[in-house]
Parts: sequence; structure tokens; C-alpha cells
Amino acid sequence: MRITKNGQLIHSVEDWFRCAPPKGGANQWRDGRSAKEFARAWVESGSVSVPDELVALLSSHPDTQSAVLENGEPEARLAFDKRVGEVRNADLAVRAVSGSAPLALTIEAKADEPFDQLVPDTLADALDRILERGRGSGIDRVRDLATSLLPPPPARVASASSTAIPVVDGRCRQSCLGATA
Repeated sequence: MRITKNGQLIHSVEDWFRCAPPKGGANQWRDGRSAKEFARAWVESGSVSVPDELVALLSSHPDTQSAVLENGEPEARLAFDKRVGEVRNADLAVRAVSGSAPLALTIEAKADEPFDQLVPDTLADALDRILERGRGSGIDRVRDLATSLLPPPPARVASASSTAIPVVDGRCRQSCLGATA
């Protein structure tokens, strides 16, 4: 596997910082912090070595157990939608193949900080922002991400008597679609 940034090969922790420093620069590049420890996990030996934990994870599923990691880019900025705001900043984006199928991995390194929210919590916060401000694109961003990653759901036929139950502030409000007043 090769790790590069802007055409520069990365073989060492020093190369990693020089070519792809974390967003917070030298303040984040310290022993025990995720950015530097992540780089160490991949290149401390002086050459690229896929961490044992990732090898074990990929080997644990039939769809990825034959994965061959080809190219990686640290601090990769990945736009998955065209919405205003910050794009996804992957600690490492990897191109791979599994069998004959392409495989993409984005890896988020954490050492001394929590992972971000789970999707249901992100959606709840996005709904809160809409209710407070009257606007927000958080729900659309989650939908766009899901649409780009997941297969389309099976077609459903809605009847005139189907019922929708919107959730607002943890309470359910029932309204009949197609009902006459």
C-alpha cells in the first residue's frame, strides 16, 4: 500500500506531518493525540504497514476479507454532497479492491476524544435546529449521505388511508393523509 498527499509519498511520521498535518497543526500533533498516534500506527517502521486491528476487522467479514489496500490519502477532504458547510475530513481515505470490486474506506482516528454522534442523535439535533431557527440542512445531509451509500428501498404503494406520525419534541402527533375534514 502507498500513502500519498499531493503526490508526495509518505514513509514516516515526519513525512506525514510535513505533507498532511492535522487541521489544528502542531497543537494537535503531540504524543498521545490521535493525529500523531494514527500516523505512527501506519508508518512508524519507516514504511507503510496496515495496522493489525484494521487487518483483523477487514478479515472478519466475507465481503472484505480479500481486500487489498492500494492507496491512502491522509487528511482527505471528501464532499459527499453539494451543501454549504464543512466537508468531511477523513483522517485517512483508502482505495482498495476486494475480489474484483472496488472498495473505499475512510478512517477516523480517535485517541483522547469521543467519536461523533450516532445517526439518530444527529437527526434529532437537526430537527431541533429546524424547530428553533426555522431552517437547517442537517436532515437533508443525512438523507443525501444515506442515498449515496445505501441501495434504494423497495417500492411501496401508499394508500389514501395511510397514517403519518411526525415526532416533535419527543411527542407523536397523528395526522391522516388524504383524509377529508
